[in-house]
Amino acid sequence: MPAAKSPLSRFSSAEITRMFKFAKRVIRHPSFDILISAATQPVGRLLVVTSAKVGTAPTRNKIRRRCKEIFRKDQFFLQPYDCIMIAKKDAPLCSYQDIQALISSAYQKAASALDAHRPA
Repeated sequence: MPAAKSPLSRFSSAEITRMFKFAKRVIRHPSFDILISAATQPVGRLLVVTSAKVGTAPTRNKIRRRCKEIFRKDQFFLQPYDCIMIAKKDAPLCSYQDIQALISSAYQKAASALDAHRPA
């Protein structure tokens, strides 16, 4: 099992551009859009995008902290995917459990899509 030694949410601008170019939207929700792309590192990473439309700085930071904690706690970094979470206006209304369910379903959809494209 690979250890998460590298920061799980640090990206260069070139990596961010590449992720947005190749990522596929797997979840469209009133609070978040979740995009998944193939991992570029040995561990999967998370990018949380929160615009000023979401709320004040403390609100945006709370959303980022929740997403990152779920990502670490549930060990989604062990999956071979990089994840982009784009917070929308309703994101502050999501509870911790709601965000956890969204991320879990995003990774389940990504895994099933990957299995569908593998030759038998």
